[in-house]
Order: sequence, then structure tokens, then C-alpha cells
Amino acid sequence: MAIKQERMGGRIRLILSELLLREVADPRLHGITITNVELDKEMQYARVYVHVLDEEGGREEVMQGLKRANSFLRREVGQRVTLRKTPELHFIWDETVAKADRINQLLNSLTIPPPDPADIVARVDTAAARDGAMDEAIALEQMVDDEWDDADIDDDDIDNDDDDEWEDV
Repeated sequence: MAIKQERMGGRIRLILSELLLREVADPRLHGITITNVELDKEMQYARVYVHVLDEEGGREEVMQGLKRANSFLRREVGQRVTLRKTPELHFIWDETVAKADRINQLLNSLTIPPPDPADIVARVDTAAARDGAMDEAIALEQMVDDEWDDADIDDDDIDNDDDDEWEDV
């Protein structure tokens, strides 16, 4: 979604939240939360995601209440935002909260056994052996470097027959 649609969606979300909190008298719509508003590119259609934490009223009753208040809410949004055309409001029940609760329940139901002390010791031994091998490799590399530095090789000792061929080209 483009930046303009995101900003306008945020403004519409705030306006709708305020309207539902202060100006809508329908008891079915008390405690409703506007979780997100998505606008299309032309900003003529708005998907309004709603959720009620207290689901005693029931999902169907809330959606019926929103359908009944739709024209009032759209008119009020149109008066408070400056758009050429007020977007049509399409209310959608937001399943995100229920899915998040389900994931939390699954995570809480997991039984993770404590780590076995013998396994921890084996992992430490493996890491120490690996570190020891790295230390040996570093020492060997240093030794080879020292031998090359100690070697006394002059440029005259190196066969430069290839240089003559390049000079002819």
C-alpha cells in the first residue's frame, strides 16, 4: 500500500474509533476495536478490520450493527477527511487476534525438557576440540609464514624466461 493510502487509512481508523466510542448509540457496537483500515489505490473502497475483545455479543450481532451504522459512519468520515469521494466502508471481522491467541496456547502447551548435563558436556568438548584444531592451524600457518620470511631468495634465483616472451609481444 502506498504512503498516501496508509496515512489516510490511519486517519479513517482514528475517526471511526472515535465515532464508535462517542457517537454511536447502538449497544451492539460497544467495545469494538478497529484494528486496521486498508484503502485501494483510488481510495474509493476501504476495508475496515474490526474485532471485539469481549465476544459475548457475538460476531454476527456486531457485524449487523456495523451494517446498520455504515451510512452514518461513512457520512461522518466524509465530513472529517478531505477526499474527492468518501470511500465505501466494508467491515471485515479480524481473525488476527484469535490466531495470535491460538499460537500462544500452542506455545504454552509445549513441554520442553531440561537439557541433559551429559549433552552439555559433549557440546563443550566438541567446541574445545574445534577451537584446539583452529589453534593448531593458526600455529602451522604462522610457522610456514616464518619459513618463507627466513628463506633468502634473490630475484636472480627465479627463472624469468617468461619475461623475455612478453617483451617480444
